[in-house]
Amino acid sequence: MHLLTIEDMLSAVQQISYDLQTELLHLRMEKYILSHRLQVPHADGA
Repeated sequence: MHLLTIEDMLSAVQQISYDLQTELLHLRMEKYILSHRLQVPHADGA
């Protein structure tokens, strides 16, 4: 049986935190892009 050390657990939690922060940044960017697509009419009428 493999037992994780406290350092291993903290490292894993920190990595999860980084991953979630990155995902949140991507979602915020997508929200910004989508909101501007809805507000700004395209020149081709699309």
